[in-house]
Amino acid sequence: MKPFLPYNRLYHYRSFETAKNHILPEKKLRLSPIVNTNDPRENRSFIFSTIYNDDNHDWIRRNQRVSDFLRKDCKILCFSDDNKDHFWGYSYSRMWALYGGNHRGICLGLDKKEFIMENIGFINKFLFKKVIYEQHKMTEQPQWRTVDFTKLNDIGEEKYLREVFRVENLDYLFFTKNKEWESEEEIRLLYFSDNENPEYCSIKNSLKKIYLGVDFDYSNIDELIKLCPDVDIYKLEFKGHKTKNFSAFSSYKNSLVLLPFRSAENTISECPPRSVSREALCEISETRNQNHEIWIKKFGTR
Repeated sequence: MKPFLPYNRLYHYRSFETAKNHILPEKKLRLSPIVNTNDPRENRSFIFSTIYNDDNHDWIRRNQRVSDFLRKDCKILCFSDDNKDHFWGYSYSRMWALYGGNHRGICLGLDKKEFIMENIGFINKFLFKKVIYEQHKMTEQPQWRTVDFTKLNDIGEEKYLREVFRVENLDYLFFTKNKEWESEEEIRLLYFSDNENPEYCSIKNSLKKIYLGVDFDYSNIDELIKLCPDVDIYKLEFKGHKTKNFSAFSSYKNSLVLLPFRSAENTISECPPRSVSREALCEISETRNQNHEIWIKKFGTR
């Protein structure tokens, strides 16, 4: 098995019900319309300045039309990345709250290179990258972009907006968010498609780890194992400040412990629920992640 290397990982948070019913059975993630995103700037009208022609007197109407046209064929799939200075990508409290069912859900750990390999038809290197975070008021645009309606009318609306304006302003339109979302460490896959039916990316080869939230319902463990028999499963727990030498970055980080609940080699955590069969445990070791100060217990079987 290839090592699950830091900074070659993608993390995707979901409620257990969503994962159970829509993701894990066929190992696929849905590309969603961009209007479903959480940043208000992305699901309302963009604001543009304009170069008018003599026939253009309705700026508000044209602005709305341009915004709608730029988005209508745009689908996205969002992941979190490891933060090289502070956190692993499975430990973001905001992501657990917003997408992981307040720690009752799961976080999928994907191998980034393998994800790219198995979804090569969806991925363009200019459309799969980290989001840029900028500080600006939610009611303002940090910098307006100019729509040349004269050129738009000369070469046609679709050709100008899709092949000229959108290409020139790609990062501004689709890879820039307000700085308040910075803690998500988002990596975004952008895909333009006129297909109105749902489209999916495969995670059959790239899914390597599943992280269970702190309040994950243990009664769902058996079902999860059946869906993913070859995937390592880890359980996040809060353990206070019992371990020495923790950095003082935050109380959340200092108290988060990752326990292997069950691995593909049939190793399970030290304290599994009674409903799950217990394997004989031998070598028990405890190691510290030196970069992120998170303690990880490793268990082996006879």
